[in-house]
Amino acid sequence: MRATTFGITIAMLTGVTALVGCATSGFIDTSADAPSSAPTAGCVYSGTEEIDVPGCVMIDGEQSMQHNETYGDRKIPSPADQVILDQALLTAEAALRAITEPIPTADQVKDALAAEGLTSVEAVGSATIGVGFWAQVEMNGCIFGEIAPETGLAIETGGFIADGGCHALSGH
Repeated sequence: MRATTFGITIAMLTGVTALVGCATSGFIDTSADAPSSAPTAGCVYSGTEEIDVPGCVMIDGEQSMQHNETYGDRKIPSPADQVILDQALLTAEAALRAITEPIPTADQVKDALAAEGLTSVEAVGSATIGVGFWAQVEMNGCIFGEIAPETGLAIETGGFIADGGCHALSGH
C-alpha cells in the first residue's frame, strides 16, 4: 500500500511540474527585444521640447494638471432641462427667502430645499459665516448658491459637473 501511495504522489508531483512548465513555455517571451512587463517611468517635463530619455513616457505636467481640473466643469443643460431648472430656481428662492433670519442654519436650508422636492441636498456653513448649498433637480441639473451675511441670497442653476453631482469642489 505504501509503494502505491508513494507512486501516486510521485506521479502527481511530476504532472504538476509538467503543467507549470507548459504554462510558461512559449507564452513568455524572454528575449531582449520583448516588451517589458516592468512599469514604465513617467518623465515630467515643462516646455515645448520633449527630452529623449530611454524607458520614459514623456508627460507634460502643466497640461496634465489643467486636464485634471476638468472634473468640476459644469455641463450645459439642454433647453428643456433649463426650463425645469428655472422653475425649480423660483421655488427654491421663495423657500429660502421665507427662512431668512437673516441667515438660516445649514440644516434649515437643507430642510427648506428638500421640502420643495429637491434631492441630494447639501448645505454647509453657519449663521455667522453664511451657508453654501447645492441640490439636484431630478435628472435635469442643479441649483446652488449661498446665503451670506454681506450679500444675502445668491442662487443659480447649472448642469451636473463632469465628475457627477452638483458641487464642484475647488482644489480637490
